Amino acid sequence: MATSKKIVDTRKLASKGRYGDTKLRNVGGEISHVNAYEAYLVDNYNKRGEDAVKAKGSGTINPETGRREYWDIQDINWFNIQGPSPLERQAGGIVTGGIENLQTQYAQYMAEGGFLSQEQALREGKIGRTTQTGLKDLSKTVDTQIAESNLAYSGSVQNTMEEGRKAILEEYKAGMEGSALVAEKEEADFMGGLRKQLNQMLIDYQSATGEAYGGGAALNELNELFNKYGSSNV
Repeated sequence: MATSKKIVDTRKLASKGRYGDTKLRNVGGEISHVNAYEAYLVDNYNKRGEDAVKAKGSGTINPETGRREYWDIQDINWFNIQGPSPLERQAGGIVTGGIENLQTQYAQYMAEGGFLSQEQALREGKIGRTTQTGLKDLSKTVDTQIAESNLAYSGSVQNTMEEGRKAILEEYKAGMEGSALVAEKEEADFMGGLRKQLNQMLIDYQSATGEAYGGGAALNELNELFNKYGSSNV
């Protein structure tokens, strides 16, 4: 258990952080100065959080403490020209990047020629090939019956051909309808997954900053995609 002196010493060390770095966290094996949002990332995402902090922050050395610090040049600008705080700006930048990543996922999976349409095409191609094979086999069977009976094209053989063809085409129709239902479910599941990821990003933003994410063009575009597939806005 930490002693009162250690707690006080830690707070004193943290207070020497610059440009919004008010916390201390272990980043890459070093006790480092970070801001509140970076602390949240480390606490909740462990090494992934540390990697995000190192990617965003300066990584310079605090001249007073000798510790690594993770502010960036835009944080300095905020202290001279008021605007969104470094915490809000950094958290907002991560959310914007996350939303852009979701848009990329959408393009890869849902857009024309994307992964889901390719899967559907493969599935329906297999159904089509199976149908063609069934029709060819039926034709061979009928030809064999005619040859073995040494008869002309009789009504019985014609009935066999028509009934078999009807059954094969009904199976094809059922297969294609089933494929369409599978595609609809895959679309719904994928869009639901995107919405879940977005919700978590916005929850993380509010948890770190104490404010709801203000939105922007990227979020509006993503909500338009949700509307297109009947999903709720965020």
